[in-house]
This record gives sequence, structure tokens and C-alpha cells, in this order.
Amino acid sequence: MAVEGIIARILHDAELEAGRITADAAAEAGRMLATAVAASRREAKAIGAEAAHDAELAANRIISAANRKAKQGRLLARESAINETLGKAAELLEGAKGAEYRDFLTRMVKDGTQAIGEDALLHVCREEDRDYLEKAGFSVSDVRIKGLGGVVARSPDGRISIDNTFEGVMARRGEELRIRAANRLFSEE
Repeated sequence: MAVEGIIARILHDAELEAGRITADAAAEAGRMLATAVAASRREAKAIGAEAAHDAELAANRIISAANRKAKQGRLLARESAINETLGKAAELLEGAKGAEYRDFLTRMVKDGTQAIGEDALLHVCREEDRDYLEKAGFSVSDVRIKGLGGVVARSPDGRISIDNTFEGVMARRGEELRIRAANRLFSEE
């Protein structure tokens, strides 16, 4: 074999080796690409799952805030209805007259005089109450107080005062009246 044959064989073997190396490199590149694609898909899936979880949390926060706002709106509407009802009740009390009102007034005077004593001085809201109570034998002050109706009983020295006006009774029994109004207004809910 001559030198040329050796060179041809070396070239041939080199070509075969280069082909094998190229094929191995292509196969390795393919494996590396497949591994990278699989890893990127796993990472994308994890990112997608995390994003979906974050989106669900955000949606839950938005829904929760909307529910709180709706509940607050319902509570404000109820509160407004209760206040309106109590306001209308006060308007009705302002116009109260007759035997039922006089019975209320007498109870309020007796309540005040029992707590303070028979020498209690009475302050009335309405001029017609003064006439009624004086005829009933009670000591009524010339000073008229502001109010829708009822009486304030004071001790002679002024240290003790019991407010039995409509406003005073409503203030003392305010929570009870609010509950009763709410029960009537919203009992069917």
C-alpha cells in the first residue's frame, strides 16, 4: 500500500469518524433540546399553576370585598329604616292627646314623684299638661321645658332630676326600641 492508499484510508476513516461524531453530537443536541423543552414545560406548568392559584386568591379577595360591601350596604339600609321608623314614632308622639296620653303623663309623674318624693317640682313640655296636672293636685313649675310631651321631675334643691319626657324615655329605652323596630321591620328576612 502506498502512501496514497494510506492517506485515502486515513481520510476515509476520518470521514467516518467525523460522521459518527456529527451524528453523536446531533443526538446529544436532540437529547439536550428534549430535556430543555421538558424542563421548560414543567416550569411553564408550575408558573401556570402558581398564576392560577394567585388568580383564584385575587378573585376570592374581590368576591369577599364585594360581599362585605353588600352586607354593609344592607346594614346601612336597615339602620336608615330603623331611624326613619323611630323618627316617625317621635312625630306621632308629638301629636299624642286624649286619655291615652294623660294616662302616660300620670304614670310618668308618679314615677318621678316616687323616686324623688311628693315634694317634686314638675316641669312640663306642653301648656295643656300644666292645667291637667295642677287640677290633679301636682305642683307644676312655671318654667316650661322643650320637648314633644311628658314631664321632668326635680327635687326642690335641684340635685335630682328625672327626665320622663318622650325624648328621655326614648333615650333610656333606645336600644330596646331599636330592637323592637328591627324585629317588626325585618322579621320576615
